[in-house]
Amino acid sequence: AAQPIAITVQNTAGRMSAQYDFAALDNAFEQLGGYLAQALDSAQGGRAVSQRELLAAFAEQGAAFCYPSALNPSLAAAWLNVDAPELPDAQWFLLAVKDGGVALYLAGTECYRCETAVSAAALEAALDSYQPDGSFFAFEDSSGAYKQAAALSLITPQTALVDAIAANPCEARFVASLASSLGFNPYGDAKYIDPAGTTSFTETTHALSVTAGGRVSFQVSEPLERFQSAADSRESRVEAARELLSTISGGTLGEARLYLTDVSEQDGQTVCTFAYFLNGVYVSAIEPAAVTFEGTRITSASIVLRTLQPAALLPPAQAAAILRGGQPLALRYVERGEGDLTAAWKG
Repeated sequence: AAQPIAITVQNTAGRMSAQYDFAALDNAFEQLGGYLAQALDSAQGGRAVSQRELLAAFAEQGAAFCYPSALNPSLAAAWLNVDAPELPDAQWFLLAVKDGGVALYLAGTECYRCETAVSAAALEAALDSYQPDGSFFAFEDSSGAYKQAAALSLITPQTALVDAIAANPCEARFVASLASSLGFNPYGDAKYIDPAGTTSFTETTHALSVTAGGRVSFQVSEPLERFQSAADSRESRVEAARELLSTISGGTLGEARLYLTDVSEQDGQTVCTFAYFLNGVYVSAIEPAAVTFEGTRITSASIVLRTLQPAALLPPAQAAAILRGGQPLALRYVERGEGDLTAAWKG
């Protein structure tokens, strides 16, 4: 659930980056994710650093991983099957070769550095297998074209992104299959279809509704062993939320994926939020999915189901020129018309 949306490598020859491309991201994460896991598992001696030191570290040999939003390192570690010490939330996780070792830098609302047990020689060998592709951070550009963009806006070679089509998969057969997978009898008395086309299923312990527009709402009114996290921890709740949304979506997302973007905790409730990404690009046109917990128990879930399939972008330098100062430069899928998505640069 906690997967990066960009990975960039700096070696002695230059920089190579994977961004806006699921296949390239998956390959880079498979090759380099183990080093991030080892760094998180062995991180110690943390201290705050200045942004100047952070940016200098990004220019060193290393590998950096960007997540959809600032997340606690424990969630990134859980996805990699390791534990991490208590550290500040971060969006960027940088492994930098420093002083004969490998330092872990965290970039979020604050900048942080930890020492790790990662072998510098092993990481350098992995980095050397990549060829520069012309990518760079906005702060590394000397032309002035990206002076309005946030320093860590990652600029990659023009991506062959095209428009996309978003289809509603919630036809009658899918709704019946969904109801059955969540423990309802899709053909019994618990089913009701209202005049607006919303299909509802109600049992004494839980309820499900699916609107004609594809919005799925699931409520659990009493504790059910099936709908709870394995342990009373943030990491377990995220995994339980991911599994429930996977069950609800039932393979209907097409080429899109749901990525964890937020975990909020307040007044005994935890809300795990997941957003749609297509080709590694955030789909802002579709409302994020959310799963709510009270303790270990899931109490509700909601998701707007869409099947997304890819269908000339403004060059990034031109897009950067119209940003307000300090805004991050990133691609988004936005809604152009009903069922029509288009890729666009957003600050």
